This record gives sequence, structure tokens and C-alpha cells, in this order.
Amino acid sequence: MSRRAITSLMTMLLLAAFAFASTMQPNRSQSEPTQQEKTQPAPAKQEKAQPAPTKQDPALNPMPSAPVQDTAQSTTTINSDDSAFLKDAAHDGVMEVQIGRLAVDKATDPEIKQFAQRLIDDHSKANQDLTALASQKGVSLPAMSDTATISPGSQSTDQATATSEAMEKPNPTDTSATKERHARVDTDAMLKDEKDLSKLSGLSGDAFDRAFIEMQVKGHERDVKEFEKVSKQAKDPDVRAFAANTLPTLQGHLTTARQIQDRMKSNKK
Repeated sequence: MSRRAITSLMTMLLLAAFAFASTMQPNRSQSEPTQQEKTQPAPAKQEKAQPAPTKQDPALNPMPSAPVQDTAQSTTTINSDDSAFLKDAAHDGVMEVQIGRLAVDKATDPEIKQFAQRLIDDHSKANQDLTALASQKGVSLPAMSDTATISPGSQSTDQATATSEAMEKPNPTDTSATKERHARVDTDAMLKDEKDLSKLSGLSGDAFDRAFIEMQVKGHERDVKEFEKVSKQAKDPDVRAFAANTLPTLQGHLTTARQIQDRMKSNKK
């Protein structure tokens, strides 16, 4: 066989082997991912659609807020005893401011002058608290101005009478007391305080100092006793709280007044 025939035969065998091998090779596109497919991120899983919020959704129907504290008790009409206490305390507080101003001007003892200024400051603050409380409770307080002029003689009595008449005038916001006690304080006690104040304003020097301190001791003994009782027995909780909060101030005034009085008695001996 010639060389050319051998070469042609070998070429044909190689072509046949190549064709056979091609048929046996698996389809690359079906069995092996391409390089591009390898680098392609896997598709994300489809998230389950969220259902539309129902009526129970707190975003649309929030839970009701905590119930607002019932303030009816603090604004409810108070009984006649609590109302009378507020009116009496208001009158006494105004008188203390007036007496304190008088003592600041007329007292000769430096300690008394200092004590008098303390009375003005403390009772002015207590009067503000009392006025706010009475307004909240619908109680009409005595119509006496804490800037009323202090003058001796019948003018002081006239002032007390005018105040009493003003307190007896009906006030549509005052439903706290019975008709007989409507917007009134003890008129006799008020007139006595005014007369004592008028008498005190007519004194001077050492006589004024001693009379002033004696008035403070007696007045604060009465006030401390009354505020102690009301702080425990008042029906209205706000009235009880006011009495309890003011009581230490009154006790401090009484202690100071007694100390000054004892010193003055010792000096006299």
C-alpha cells in the first residue's frame, strides 16, 4: 500500500474517532453552568406578602391610654365646716400680714421687727395658697384686702362692718355652705380682731412691742390648735393637706413669739 493511501486511511480513522468522541461528550450547556452563571447571584426567595392590617392593628387602633385620674374629688363642693375653716383662715392670714406691717413700722425691738417681716412673708405665701384652694372649691373668701389701711378709732370698726356685709353678699360660685353660713366668717371674732388691731396701732415703744408679742402668742396658739384639728378631721383631702402643710409654719411662729415674750419678761425683772 502506498504512503498516500496509508495517510488517507489514518486521516479517516482520526476523523471517525473524533466524531465518536463528540457524540459521547455531555451537553455543556445543560450539565455545567457557564462562568457567567457561576457569578450570577442566586435569585432571592419571594417574601410572603404581608396581610393588610386589620382593625386590631395597634397602629390604626391604639390601646386606650391610661384613664385620666378623676379630679372630681378635688373640685367637689366641700361641706360647711371645711368651708368655714377656709374663710376663717383667710381672715386670720390677712390680719397677720396687716399686723406684721404695723410692727415693721412701729416696733422698737430689732428682733420683733425681724419677726414681723417673717410674718408678712410667710402669711402672704399661705394666703396665696389658700386663695387658690378656695377658688378651686368654689368658696367665697372674706372681701378684705391685705393692703387695707390700719387706722385707730371707729374707722377700723367701720372697715370690719363693711367687710362683713361684703361677705354676706351671695356669690353664684359658692355652693359650699348652708344658706345661714353663706360666704361668712365669725363676725364677732372679726370685729374683735379689728378692735385689737386698732388698739395696737395706738401704742408705741415698749408698750407696742409687748402688746404685739402677746397678741402673736395668743393668736398662734389658737391657730396651731385649729390647724392641727383640721389637718386630721377635715372631710376634704385638699383642705386637710393645706392645714397640714401650713401647720409647721404656724408652729414656728408660735415658738419664736414665746421666746421673744420670755426674753422681754426676763428683761423687765
